[in-house]
Amino acid sequence: MMMKDKVVNGPHNAAHRSLYHALGLTYEEVAKVLDQTQAYALAGGLSVDDVYINEKVPFGYDYADNDPDVYSTHNNHGTHVSGVIVGQDDVITGVAPNAQLVSMKIFSDVVDTARASWILSALEDCVVLGVDVINMSLGTACGFSRESDEEIMNGVYDKIRDAGISLMVAASNSYSSAYGSESNGNLGLTSNPDTGTVGSPATYSASLAVASVSGKKENYMLANGDQVVFFIKSFSTSAEEYDFFAMMNIKAGEKKTYEYVTVYSTCICVVKNERDIVFVNVDNKIF
Repeated sequence: MMMKDKVVNGPHNAAHRSLYHALGLTYEEVAKVLDQTQAYALAGGLSVDDVYINEKVPFGYDYADNDPDVYSTHNNHGTHVSGVIVGQDDVITGVAPNAQLVSMKIFSDVVDTARASWILSALEDCVVLGVDVINMSLGTACGFSRESDEEIMNGVYDKIRDAGISLMVAASNSYSSAYGSESNGNLGLTSNPDTGTVGSPATYSASLAVASVSGKKENYMLANGDQVVFFIKSFSTSAEEYDFFAMMNIKAGEKKTYEYVTVYSTCICVVKNERDIVFVNVDNKIF
């Protein structure tokens, strides 16, 4: 799914209404460059009426099944994302309702995949059409920053970067390296979010990787009212892990407030809770 900054025929009204005042990509402009596109070469010839859907969607082609029908019978994820971005009707308003949508279908209705040649063809046509933003909600896990033996692929992404097109790519569709963790329910720790499964093409220099985070909640402290402090648990001399919260008699889900002071030498530190005052000897510790 690609966008033009000034703004499908399908079952959703949100794809029909538009608020733009000037078109970024016109019928005449599509006609002018159509014979330079990969879509034109793959189809063995196309007319502008084959690919021009309306002013909101001035170009659409199915690179996977090699026809101008971009309506998917297999997966509606791209349509969903498109509506979130450019949709506009009485129910929803996308984040960029004035934008046009260039619909590049690269997942097949016949086979459950998107081949590299289909993706690259669509990307090359984005450069030809002069789109401003490319959105790719796809990827291959644990990607390289550059494909050492794929000069054609590197060349296409270099063209996108050199054209100044914003390439927004899902960081990974393969969850995280914490997947399969029995103790955390497949989730990474919030104190250690680097779970390292960024996929390509999000790893390429031409792209900006986009991700969401779901993590297992851990105990934490708030300092000065709003500063979240995570910490690495320490160990005793016998290599037994200290349970900091258990030592402070804090139960799961319980919240307590303590006074803290910075100390530079052996002193008496007062720790307060609702019922007790505890005196603790400390030496060069920060509380």
